[in-house]
Amino acid sequence: MSSAILKKNGYTWLLIISYSVDLITIFGKKKTFFQKILNFELAVFNFTKFYQNYLKILKIYKNVRLSRKVDFGRVDSQHYF
Repeated sequence: MSSAILKKNGYTWLLIISYSVDLITIFGKKKTFFQKILNFELAVFNFTKFYQNYLKILKIYKNVRLSRKVDFGRVDSQHYF
């Protein structure tokens, strides 16, 4: 049995490589567990990208609303004074 350390996306993964038939079947069962972890990691990554884009859109929306309030304020002040 040998092992290797893989660093990906700031996480350190320990990969165990085995050459025995019994250990390969156990490793195969654990592989689905690692796949679930990687799928969860991808889901979290996609959600954070979505949330960052949502915050960017919200910031743009707030800036547009604020700029419209300022523009309307200038128009009103010029109109009344």
